[in-house]
Amino acid sequence: MAALNTAGIASLLIEKVQKIVEDGIEKKDVTFSRIEKSPAQSTNSLGVRLPILVEDNASEEWRSSEGFDFAPSDAEVYKNMSITYTRVDKTCEFTGDVANLDKDPDKLVGIIANSVAKGTMKLKKSLNRMLFGDGSGELARVSSIAGAVLTLNNSGNLFGSRKLDKRARVQIYDSTLATARSSGQVFTISSTDRAAKTATLGAAPISADVVNNDVVVFANSVSAAFNGFGNLIANTGSIHGLARATFPALNSTVVSASSAALSASLLDQLGNTMAYKTGMEKQDGMVLIWAPAQRQGYLNLGYELKQFVREGAQPLDLSFDGITHANIRTITDVD
Repeated sequence: MAALNTAGIASLLIEKVQKIVEDGIEKKDVTFSRIEKSPAQSTNSLGVRLPILVEDNASEEWRSSEGFDFAPSDAEVYKNMSITYTRVDKTCEFTGDVANLDKDPDKLVGIIANSVAKGTMKLKKSLNRMLFGDGSGELARVSSIAGAVLTLNNSGNLFGSRKLDKRARVQIYDSTLATARSSGQVFTISSTDRAAKTATLGAAPISADVVNNDVVVFANSVSAAFNGFGNLIANTGSIHGLARATFPALNSTVVSASSAALSASLLDQLGNTMAYKTGMEKQDGMVLIWAPAQRQGYLNLGYELKQFVREGAQPLDLSFDGITHANIRTITDVD
């Protein structure tokens, strides 16, 4: 005798659909969302003029005699920084049929609104990534080439293929960002492999002029990103039109670890070196921003120091429920 089974009744069933669309892509803009916004500040094509004091009045003389002339006069030096805006756009496209279907009440989400919202979230994620850059728009750096496959460097402040998405349109430039490789060819990424740190480009061949240390950027975006920490926190080059070599007051505190492992002493050295710039041991609101790998390095320093001193049975927790250094809060940002 035949039994009615689930395959036989498949046409009679209505599938169960979760009413929430899950997002499988990490899009947290941890640091960018913490930046204070100033809605009253507007700009135009001339940029925002930021007056800044770069040199103090140097007139000063000390005397041991009762009567003396005034010291030769001097004056403080003011300069203007010019902060211009940066253009960026992200495009969502949909057909007329989709626009009509979006009016149908029998759907999970507002299709167009959801597409725009997800696109906006992804753009904010890109802003967060560029915040840790130097204005070049760099997404990845070439380590080797094999056919249409790029292997990408992950040393220093580089991230392998992590910042490259499937279907992204990119160009490749030399390390100085002055020369477009492959005659400016725009490549479309067909796939990425984060573990192998590779990106496979589309049908267009990679020309022989692409070499190690070349830079991958979004198409038409080279040197067009906004100033990130790579420029803002530096002691060389220029910032907003003023040369740091000419005005040392614009230099930030930079302590090179020289590839040394993270240590409590290194963090204390950074804080104490900053005191020469700020005049204070630390400032209100100061936070340490680090990557998960740096956070792990700090945790490694504490495991062998941890002790259980409470009486009675306690839950076993070999890690830490919070991290500060010198009472300075820490923030972990994967970018």
